[in-house]
Amino acid sequence: MASDAEERKDPDEEDNMIDEEKARLGEEADKRKAIVNSEINYRTRERSWAKDRAMHLGRLQPRSYILRNQP
Repeated sequence: MASDAEERKDPDEEDNMIDEEKARLGEEADKRKAIVNSEINYRTRERSWAKDRAMHLGRLQPRSYILRNQP
């Protein structure tokens, strides 16, 4: 009988455990999102830098120049 009572947990305690687990998973998801967003921002800056560099070196023309000078 005592072992049955020990195995059964208080419903409030179970709810608290579930809430803590949800909070932990939410924090982990937020960290993953932040990492992904920082990688996206880095790649975007890198592409922008490469595009600016190519335009500076004359390897890439602005879209407006290309559209005006079509045959």
